[in-house]
Amino acid sequence: MASVKQVITDYLKKTYNVTLTTEWVIFGIRGCTPDGDGDLMENTQVFNKYDDTIGIINSEERKVYIGTVEPGKKYTVSPMNASGAFYLKNGLYLACRAKHFGNDAFNIFAKYPKGAVEGYRDISRKGKPDKSRIFTDGTGIDIHAGGESLDDIGGWSAGCQVLYKTWKSKEWIEFRDTLYKSKQKTFLYCLLDYSGIKEDYEK
Repeated sequence: MASVKQVITDYLKKTYNVTLTTEWVIFGIRGCTPDGDGDLMENTQVFNKYDDTIGIINSEERKVYIGTVEPGKKYTVSPMNASGAFYLKNGLYLACRAKHFGNDAFNIFAKYPKGAVEGYRDISRKGKPDKSRIFTDGTGIDIHAGGESLDDIGGWSAGCQVLYKTWKSKEWIEFRDTLYKSKQKTFLYCLLDYSGIKEDYEK
């Protein structure tokens, strides 16, 4: 297992030369979930299940939650875009406070330091993105609360980054309020695969 703080600190520094400060950074890690101590446990990903990690971190503290960084079954089978459900490409992005169907949330609006949001689409509609083509039309990719069933993302994500638990859950309220109460206008959002970095920590 690897600690969240070590993984994110190392990844940001090595990949983007970004050092954690007292400002909050949002992150998503595909293919692992947090244990009670904030360590990451790799898993075998299951389509339509909340089996990823979403959290926030700065140089002083971190908060970690179960979530999904991939679309659910509803919009995989019946995508909002004819090219398929959207899978955000690993990378570093910019996010800001926004509304998601009237609820306080966050929108991933650009690549860091500049550029359009990038992703893949599930052209086959079978829960697997086609990585042969990069799309830059993912304009409504939000970070928000989800549903109550761990085994059913359902319609909670068509490409959004979604915390497991509802809008009224203590998990979402803690996540949202921590960021909304900060003085930051924008937040970095870092997305990566656990499989790509696990060998550095599981020795």
